[in-house]
Amino acid sequence: MEESFPIIRVFPVSRQGKWRAICMPESSLRFNVFIILIELGSRHLAGLKLGVYVVPGGFLQDVNKTILNTNIHIGDVCSGNNGLARCNWDFDANSDAVQQWHDSVVEQFGRWGVDFIKLDFITPGSPQNGVNLPANESLVVAAYHTAISRSSRPMRLAISWKLDRDPSDFAIWSSNADSFRTDQDINNAGSNSASSTSWGTVQRAIDNYRQYIVLHTGQDEVLSIYPDMDNMFVANAGAISGVTNEQRRTILNHWMLAGSNLMLGSDLSNIDGFGRSLVSNTATFSAIADFASKYPMRPRNPGSGQGVAQQLQAWIAGPSLSAPTGNSTALVLLANYGPDLGQGGFQTSLTGSQTVSISLAELGIASRSWNAKDVWNNKNLGVLKGNSAILSKNLGEGESAVILLTKRV
Repeated sequence: MEESFPIIRVFPVSRQGKWRAICMPESSLRFNVFIILIELGSRHLAGLKLGVYVVPGGFLQDVNKTILNTNIHIGDVCSGNNGLARCNWDFDANSDAVQQWHDSVVEQFGRWGVDFIKLDFITPGSPQNGVNLPANESLVVAAYHTAISRSSRPMRLAISWKLDRDPSDFAIWSSNADSFRTDQDINNAGSNSASSTSWGTVQRAIDNYRQYIVLHTGQDEVLSIYPDMDNMFVANAGAISGVTNEQRRTILNHWMLAGSNLMLGSDLSNIDGFGRSLVSNTATFSAIADFASKYPMRPRNPGSGQGVAQQLQAWIAGPSLSAPTGNSTALVLLANYGPDLGQGGFQTSLTGSQTVSISLAELGIASRSWNAKDVWNNKNLGVLKGNSAILSKNLGEGESAVILLTKRV
């Protein structure tokens, strides 16, 4: 009896002189799998992590094979064609068998030393994009979550892409995954692929995060699932990244303050000096990313304190819950996104440098006195107190600033 072992079908391909791996269903490529895994496994010795990319379903070529430790064929519980060379799981036919398949896959990942699983093309949410996805694959997310909980190795589960955020679906995502994609890919493609991304696409990603956070978290709420805003593309100069230096800093600020996955997505062989200064600034990461991993930023419109899309925008992360000492912390992000390039959501076109100002009252923290500090410039800004106290910065197009507020005891 031939059993269906959970093998990733990949082989190395050269693209512009760089070796990558792509998924393929042919079983004849299994030898190459182990060559790649040996190479990737050695990266653990350097302190790096290993991630795999998967999509729902069993391989169509495997439908006549049996699920590991069962006498059930994959084709007995998996049928159709989702357009990704895979069949669709039928949980109603035999949910235990389907779960056993996922258990065996994840256990194999654990033996390979996998730390991160990206599960793509999940519905409801993922656009068809030339494939034939079932309307609802949320049970696949739950199956991977259960398999990870039973595995001998802890792994992080990220689900994708542009998933539905209604309360019923979001409850499934937040209960079964560590992060979920709030937008589609932000990388350029086709005729624009000479650069990694574009500022107009970044504007869209930021607004999709705004829509998500306004819908699902209230003030002071601690994250239960992390947003995935896709790659940051902040390590390379503009000719490669497609964005200016200050836009690169603004991307990093937003991704950190959102509590998002922080994946560079950059060409690591071409990191420039500014990119290195961004990604190696441990003090800034400690001040911003570590805090926002518990307290995600929420929009606060200058002038009203509301949460709609605006070109001149403010955000607040926290404040943290006061400890017995009475100490408390908040982070404020001020941003000028520049003219809306079509997907920013704010539909205004102010050009050049603009003053972005917001009061403590509009931020919702006027009842306390705060010491203010510019995080990136490591500069104290004095004491703020009362409804009329203002945080203000003059910012160019695509520029942002992060202010650390600490409660005065």
